[in-house]
Amino acid sequence: MKLCLLFICVFTLTLSASSFAQQERVSLDLKNVSVKVLLDEIQKQTNWCFLFNPEQTKQLGKLSLRVENETVEEVLNRILKDTDLTFKFKNDLIMIVPKEEVKDDDKKKKDLLKDMRKKPFLRFSDHKIANLQEGFLETDCLEEFEHVTLPTEPPKVCDDGTTPITDDLFVIAEHDSTDAERIGYSNYSYWRSTFRVFFKKKISVFLLVFLFLLLAFTFIQPLLPNQKDSYLVYNDENGNTLRNIPPNEEFWFGTNSIGQDLWARIWGGTRTSLFIGLCVAICNVVIGIILGSLWGYARKWDWLFTEIYNLFDNIPYTILRMLLLYILRPSLKTMIFVMCLTGWIQMTKYIRNLILIYRDREFNLASRCLGTPSSKIIVKNIMPQLVSVIMLQTALAIPQAIGSEVFLTYIGLGLPVSIPALGNLINEGRKVMLVPEQRYQLLFPVLVVSAITISFYALGNAFADASDPRNHR
Repeated sequence: MKLCLLFICVFTLTLSASSFAQQERVSLDLKNVSVKVLLDEIQKQTNWCFLFNPEQTKQLGKLSLRVENETVEEVLNRILKDTDLTFKFKNDLIMIVPKEEVKDDDKKKKDLLKDMRKKPFLRFSDHKIANLQEGFLETDCLEEFEHVTLPTEPPKVCDDGTTPITDDLFVIAEHDSTDAERIGYSNYSYWRSTFRVFFKKKISVFLLVFLFLLLAFTFIQPLLPNQKDSYLVYNDENGNTLRNIPPNEEFWFGTNSIGQDLWARIWGGTRTSLFIGLCVAICNVVIGIILGSLWGYARKWDWLFTEIYNLFDNIPYTILRMLLLYILRPSLKTMIFVMCLTGWIQMTKYIRNLILIYRDREFNLASRCLGTPSSKIIVKNIMPQLVSVIMLQTALAIPQAIGSEVFLTYIGLGLPVSIPALGNLINEGRKVMLVPEQRYQLLFPVLVVSAITISFYALGNAFADASDPRNHR
C-alpha cells in the first residue's frame, strides 16, 4: 500500500511538471525558414527538445510565422494544421509523428488498460513489483508505462530480493544500413564555415568594406580627374611658391613647406607604405612558416635552429636596421631588405612552438606508423590547425611593417625625402607641429596611418576567430 501511494505521488508530480512545461510561451518572428530552424528557435526559448524525421517534415516546406507570447502547444497546432502530422509530449521531449502512429498508440494503450485492470501485478523496467488497485490508471497516464509487461504469473524473486534477468526483458533493435550512412554523412566545409562565421559579425563586415574601399581608393586616386602630381611644386600667377597653404577647394589637404600638394603626397605615401608592408609581411610569413616547421618537426635539426635563433635574437633589431640603413644607400629595396632581414625571427619561433604542440598528437603518430612522409604530415595534418594563427600573424605583420617604415623614416634613416611615404610626411609635419595654422600637415598622415593599422589589426583578429574550427557550428 505504501509503495502504491508513493507511485501515485511521483506520477502526479510528473504530470504536473509536464503540464506546466506545455504552457511555456514563446515569441517568434520568422520568414521563409525551414522546420529545423523554427524548432531550434523554440528550443532556445524553452526547455523542450524536439524529435522528428526530416523526411516526414519536408511536406511543410518553408514556414513564415509571427507569434507573440503564445504557448508551445498553440504554435505547434498552427504549423501542423491541415497536415498528416501531429505531436506529443514525453518528459522533456516533443515528438512530431504521423497521426496514424498516434492512433495506433492510443489503441494499444486502451488494450493495455483493459489487461492491467484484470491483472493486479505489473513488472517494471527496473524489476520492481507493485500491487495496484483496480481502476487506478487513466488512459492519458499510460505513457509512463510503455515498458510495462504483464506477467501471466507472479514474477520470480531471487534470494537477494532482486528479479532475475530474462530474455523477455529485451527487445532487438531494428537496423537500417541506409539510415546509418545518411546520419554519418557530413557536408562540413572548413572555408565555408569560416566565411559564414566571419560575415555573421557586422563589425567584421564593416571593417572589411572600409579597408577594401580605402585600399582601392589609394591605388585608383592618380587615375581620377583633376588630381595633382605629388612631386611637383606649385606656384601662383606671380610665380610665388604656394607654401603651407591651408586646405581649400584647390588643395584639399593643403600644401607642405615647399609647395607640394599634400593630398597627392599622402595617397602616394600610402601606396609606398602599403607596398613595403605587404612585401615584408609576405616575406616574413613565408620564411617563418618554412623554418618554423622544420625547426619544430625535425628533432635532429633542433640544436642548429636553436643556435641560429639565439644568434639573431640577441641582436637589437632596431640598432641593426639603423646601422644597415646608415651604411647602405637609402632606397625602397634597401628598406624592404633590412626589414626582412630580422622580421622573420619571431614568426619562426611562434610557428615552431605551435608545431611542437601538434607534432606528437595521436593522429600524427598514426600517420608516421603508416609511413606517411613528413612533408605531407606537416601540410595535411598540422598546418590546417594553424590557419587561424597564420592569418592573424599575417594581418598583424602588415601594420607592423608600416609602423617600422614610419619610425625609420621619421628618424631620417628611411626613404629619401623625395619619395612620398607616410614616414616622410609625418616627419615633415612634426617640424611644423608647434604652428597652429600648419598642424594639418601632421594630422592628415597620422589619421591615414592610424586607420590602416587599426583596420588591419581588428580585421586580422576577426578572421582569426572565424578560422578557428572551435567556433564553427
